[in-house]
Parts: sequence; structure tokens; C-alpha cells
Amino acid sequence: MSLNIIFMGTPEFAVPTLNALIDSEHNLELVVTQPDKPKGRGQKTAPTPVKENCLEREITVYQPDDLKDELVYNRLKELKPDLIVTMAYGKLIPGKILELPEIDCINVHASLLPKYRGAAPIHWAVINGEKETGITIMSMDEGMDTGDILSQEKVPIHYEDTTGDVHDKLKKVSPKILLETIKKIEQGEITQIKQDEKKATIAPKLTKEYLKINWENEDAGTIYNKIRGLNPWPVSYTYWQNKRLRLWESKNLDDSEIKGVAGEIIRIDDDGPVVQCQKGLITLTCLQPEGKKKLKGNDFLRGYSMEMGEVLG
Repeated sequence: MSLNIIFMGTPEFAVPTLNALIDSEHNLELVVTQPDKPKGRGQKTAPTPVKENCLEREITVYQPDDLKDELVYNRLKELKPDLIVTMAYGKLIPGKILELPEIDCINVHASLLPKYRGAAPIHWAVINGEKETGITIMSMDEGMDTGDILSQEKVPIHYEDTTGDVHDKLKKVSPKILLETIKKIEQGEITQIKQDEKKATIAPKLTKEYLKINWENEDAGTIYNKIRGLNPWPVSYTYWQNKRLRLWESKNLDDSEIKGVAGEIIRIDDDGPVVQCQKGLITLTCLQPEGKKKLKGNDFLRGYSMEMGEVLG
């Protein structure tokens, strides 16, 4: 059976799932994505990754400024969709549009709901040291990621995984679980499960203030998870010699002995400077001085004169 589907998504994360729908037996009526926005140092207007993909594959794409506009509603209604599939679209979908499809409006979310509802579920799962996350397909309602769960698939988070690593794992899983879920919906084999509100957590947007390492209040495990959780974007930082030093990779030494003040360079190892945290030590194994390219710890030490006893802040 071929369903009429409208897809709504924006970032690169949504592209493989969109392509799975394009290549499926279903009729992809329209792709909706965010308007083009300025990007990079030159602030040149650039299309979203979903739009770029649609242009390559000659798929009709629609970029409304405001989903509450009656003209937008009427355009979607004319297509008589059986399903609307959303994935990281970037804005809440108005209730009037949620009620439009003949069958349902479903969302592909990058966490095991009800944990990590909100804007940055992958980042916060890594930052919090979770050992697993996953993809949830849910039936949408007007709340933020509060709809009934239709299906889930778990993905492991290894201790050394960055947010980029987990992002790529989830990106591979989501097309398969979405197509399987749509098939079960068609065959009437889906059991909707209410989310347990007692287990719900929020994954809010990351603020600029949060990116700075707080050596005095964060232990080595917390800082290790924070550095990998903010890699490859937006990247944590500290200050060294009054200039910003971005921290890309680190190693938790599992040494709880206090050997200096918080933020102090305790020693210089072959793979990078070793820093005293509020509790425990970490080695900074990939760093990026302000305005320069990022370097492995040993290359950084060959090019810059970081000394024992200096304090990062």
C-alpha cells in the first residue's frame, strides 16, 4: 500500500530518513524545511541540508516562514496526506496541522522518550554519561515530545563516544525503524504506549555560558563527559593566558588525589597537559588556541609553551 506522506525536517541528521522515504513505495507529496539562513563567517544565505538533498533528488521543497499562516495550512491540506512525518524540523507544529493527516502525524526523535525531550537530546545523553540512547517514533500531540510512543530502538553509547559519534549511529538507525513503524501502522499492528511522566527529563538548548569548563565545581568525570558531549559542536572551552582555548578531546585519568588547585597544570604528559579538576585529573589530548587550528595534545605542547603550575580558568 502506498501512503501519501509529507516530510518535515531541516538538518543533515534528517537526510537519510528522508531518502528512505523517497526510495520507498510511498508517495512523498512534499518536503517542508526551514527557510534559508545566513551561515558561516561570511554569513552568506545557505539552504538547509534537507533542501540541498531535495534539489539534488529533484523533490519539491517548501520553506514557509510561519506554520500558523492560513496559506501554509491550505497548501498542506490540498495534498490530503495520510501521514505527516517530522524529524528535527526546528519548530513546534501547530495543532491544526497535526490534525490534518488521515492517519497520523508522527515524529522521529533522537532519544528513548520520555527521557531527553527537547532541543538537544543527543548532547545531553552524552554529557550525562548515559550508556544508551535511541530513536523513538511517536504520535505527535501539541506538547514538546509528549505524544504516545509507537516504537523505539536502542543504540549503545560507549565511554569514548562523542556527540558526533552518537549522532551518526542514530542517523543510520532512524530510516529502518521509521519504515518498519509505517508498515505496522498500515497493517494495524501498532500499540500506542503513553509516556511515563515520572520518568520524563528535558534536554534544553545549550547556552554559551554552559560551554565554559568550571574547574572549581566540576570533577574529572563530569568534565570528560562535557568535552565529548560538546564535540563536534558547539565545543567546550577554557581560558589560558587570557585567551580562549577550545577543548576537543580529553582523557579521564581516574586519579582522585588532589595535587593542585582547580584548573592547575599538574604535569606535562606525552599526549597533553594534565589538569587538576575539582576532583580528579584529566589530560587535554586535543586543543585549539584562539584563532588557530586544533592540535593533538603533543603537537600543541611542541608549538606552545604551556608550563606546569599555570592555571586554566
